[in-house]
Amino acid sequence: MTKKRLEESPPLELPLARLFLDDLEELGRIFIAARIKWGDRPLSEGEPAPKIIYRVDGWECDTIQDLKDLGRVKRTFYMQLEDHYGLVPIYAYLAERRFILGIVGFPLEGAWAVYGQVLGFISKRKVTWYPWRSSELVFQTSFEYGGLSASLKRHGAQIAIAAASAIATLAATGVVRSIWQYFHHGK
Repeated sequence: MTKKRLEESPPLELPLARLFLDDLEELGRIFIAARIKWGDRPLSEGEPAPKIIYRVDGWECDTIQDLKDLGRVKRTFYMQLEDHYGLVPIYAYLAERRFILGIVGFPLEGAWAVYGQVLGFISKRKVTWYPWRSSELVFQTSFEYGGLSASLKRHGAQIAIAAASAIATLAATGVVRSIWQYFHHGK
């Protein structure tokens, strides 16, 4: 009798995430690059490149602009990489409290590589779990918020100018003197 440990496939479920339209573009690039590198067969000359298909509420779209036109937050969403022959080697979907990534027909090494790329990317958009939180797709481009210190570094000059202008305006109107007298003299 021979024993052989089977290699595990990557898990299907990813952390809860809040995705934006430009995140979908990045996921699409990851999917297409994976198909070219790890697909079961190389692309033939003249064969159309694989494309990404998006499905939301009975609508099927093939561009981010189409999704932008829908213009709402969705908690259920499906995207897939579609090959010229109609094969679907990679798909991802949001469904309430689940974010699923499926990788079909890739060697195990390729499936883990894709999973690692997507997990690393999604981790930036991971949402903290609360009983009422779920994955969602926001139909707008994203923004990065690095905290107060990053905002001050990036916009410090504009904030300083606005604060100085406000103080100068208050001083010119006599409000500062009135406030000073009120707090120090009680009048």
